[in-house]
Amino acid sequence: MSPTNIASDKGYTLIELVIVVAIVGVLSTLALRPFLFSMDDNSALYSSSEQLRNDLNRQHILALQSEKKQKLSFEIGHNYVSLYSENDTLDTWEVSSPIYLLADNITIVSTTLSDLQVVFDESGIPFEDPRSDLPSQINTPLTTTKSIVIQTSSGTQKILSIVPDTGYILVQ
Repeated sequence: MSPTNIASDKGYTLIELVIVVAIVGVLSTLALRPFLFSMDDNSALYSSSEQLRNDLNRQHILALQSEKKQKLSFEIGHNYVSLYSENDTLDTWEVSSPIYLLADNITIVSTTLSDLQVVFDESGIPFEDPRSDLPSQINTPLTTTKSIVIQTSSGTQKILSIVPDTGYILVQ
């Protein structure tokens, strides 16, 4: 090969290939970013809805086992839930489990429960609590299915429904 033939060879240098691979990598990362974040939101939404369902079931079972009223309360626009147990000697509510948070990007956005809480009586029947500090004043059993809606920061929602009479919790 003569020196003139080497100069006329067409090809890519290593630097050019590295730059092309870097550009393709950046573009693919930007293209996949919404998909990756939606997976994070979906898994957080799923785990938070299961956590909330398990806590509703826990309060239901505790009411049956302890023969004391159990309450779960929450606030719209927040991501925390409070669990309470009846102190029947003082006719008050005691915190049965510390306030816990759902995932950071999950909030409770709405409910059909009138007072943002549900109480399970000694026989496991769900009641609406009239925001009373006195468990003895709980007297309104659920007559229709009530729901709690949780939502991710991207707007994806899950609905937890509490069935009257049985206290069964459905997640949709």
